[in-house]
Amino acid sequence: MISVPFGPLFLPYVLLVTLSVYLMVALLITIERQAAKKQLSS
Repeated sequence: MISVPFGPLFLPYVLLVTLSVYLMVALLITIERQAAKKQLSS
């Protein structure tokens, strides 16, 4: 794991990492949903 010293940028860093993970999961869910729809329609 990447170690980050506690400081003024710690909270923005945590928010950025959290947002990145959330967006990655949302993107994967969207892609899987589209793939499932495509497979069901054919």
